[in-house]
Amino acid sequence: MGRLLIRYKYICIIIVVLIAGTSGFLLYPNFHTVIPDQVYRSAQLDQQQFTHYIQQHQIKSIVNLRGQSNDDSWYINELQVSKESNVQHYDLDLPASGITSPENMRALAQIILTSPKPLLIHCWRGADRTGLASAISLILLQDAPLAIAEAQISWEYGAVASDSIGKEEFHYYKLWLAKNNLTSSRENFMRWLMRLQSGSDYPDQK
Repeated sequence: MGRLLIRYKYICIIIVVLIAGTSGFLLYPNFHTVIPDQVYRSAQLDQQQFTHYIQQHQIKSIVNLRGQSNDDSWYINELQVSKESNVQHYDLDLPASGITSPENMRALAQIILTSPKPLLIHCWRGADRTGLASAISLILLQDAPLAIAEAQISWEYGAVASDSIGKEEFHYYKLWLAKNNLTSSRENFMRWLMRLQSGSDYPDQK
């Protein structure tokens, strides 16, 4: 019986790893509520899916974190749905891993704060870049505790890489907090963003 339980445990672990290892594809369309009636997250949707979620949740804005891609059908279709549905559309080109520029981080925060709500955030898999934006949304719009915000950047949404952009950016944010003996808050997150400088290493920011 003991061996069977151990085997069952390992099988469960393998299943979880396989799900995570598929880079979010088994989670597709990876649609979730971040803040009810304000912010939603997903993977890249097709026209029918966009239309469905726009209507279901009265979406007013879409943030595409894959950047402009004028020659690709997914982007053309997304713009078409946005126009037909009278939805504001934003493009921001973020990497799925590592860190992005301070300018991009500030632009993302600005979009989250000023875009018409409800807002739908997406990237390709709805995992890494979308996880970062979702976590920032919780801090900026609800002043959520750091642990609750970071939960948006987890294997549950497909963010499994150690260098996922969400994990990296929040790693440096937490270093800054510790260095300055501060706790996370909306105000302190914005202070951190405003102090970041292009070409500087994030941990060296004061």
